[in-house]
Amino acid sequence: LPIFCGTAAVIGHVWTVFAGFRGGKGVATAAGAVLVFAPGGFAVALASFALVLMSTGLVSLSSLAAALGLGVALVLPAFSQGGQSPWLLGLGLSALPFIAFTHRANIARLFRGQEKRFEKVALLRRLCSGRGASRTR
Repeated sequence: LPIFCGTAAVIGHVWTVFAGFRGGKGVATAAGAVLVFAPGGFAVALASFALVLMSTGLVSLSSLAAALGLGVALVLPAFSQGGQSPWLLGLGLSALPFIAFTHRANIARLFRGQEKRFEKVALLRRLCSGRGASRTR
C-alpha cells in the first residue's frame, strides 16, 4: 500500500489534472516517497544525485544518476540476500525507465550539448579544472 500510494503521488505530480495533465518530472516526489519506505535506497540515490551534480552541474543527469542508484540499491539485495520485497524490486526496476521518460527532452539536450548547467554547484568540476572555490570574481 505505501508503494502504491507513493506511485500514485508521483503520477499525480507528473500528470496533474489541475495543469492539463502536464507537470513536473516526478523526481522530488519520488524521493519523498522512497525516503519513507526504502531509506537505504534513498541514501544511495541522494549520494548519486549529489556526486553527479557536484561533478557536472547538470540537474537532469543527476536525476538520472539518482534513479540508477536507487535501482541498484533496491535490486542488488534481491540477488545477494534473496529477500527483497517484490514491490521494492519492481520499484527498483522501473525507476530509471520512468525518470528517463520524464526527462526525454533533457536527454535530447544533453546529447546536443545544450542542457543548462548550474556551474555554482559543480564544485568538483571547478576543483579538478583548477578553478577552485577560493577564486573570486
